[in-house]
Amino acid sequence: MGQYVEPTHALIRSTSVKGYDTTLFTMGVKVHESVCKPHRTATLTIFDDQNIIEGLGVIAKDPASFAFQAPPNGDIYEADMDILSVEGKATPDNLKAIIYTIEMVDHTYYQDREQLVQTGHVNQGVSDAINQVHGRYLSSIGLSTRSGGSNRFEEAYDVTNKKPYT
Repeated sequence: MGQYVEPTHALIRSTSVKGYDTTLFTMGVKVHESVCKPHRTATLTIFDDQNIIEGLGVIAKDPASFAFQAPPNGDIYEADMDILSVEGKATPDNLKAIIYTIEMVDHTYYQDREQLVQTGHVNQGVSDAINQVHGRYLSSIGLSTRSGGSNRFEEAYDVTNKKPYT
């Protein structure tokens, strides 16, 4: 039986928001991956008593990253993402501190929202067409599909004004 990762225990190795190291202020990191969504999401919880987040002027689409190590095997999970939203709430114990919840999403999220696919396929495998659209419009690496197979576009198939994930 293999080792497992304890989902509620981890050592935060690093976090950054808009290039600023926020590791010492980070209270938690949550990551959500699902086969039901084409992109990952994550949440950073930051205790800010030095007015860092407001001073940086953090807005949507700004870069953020994190890395954590999960016991017992010590594997490192890291990701570079874009900020989706920032919400701050004052703490009742310390009036000079704000706890920020920063929602993040993979880079491809914004790329999908900003582009429309205009392409045509004929006598091409479906997986090859998917790889072609993903590479051209989402410009990300990591898509792994089976090549070949019996599913092919025998007749011309045009994609007009659709989002890349669609």
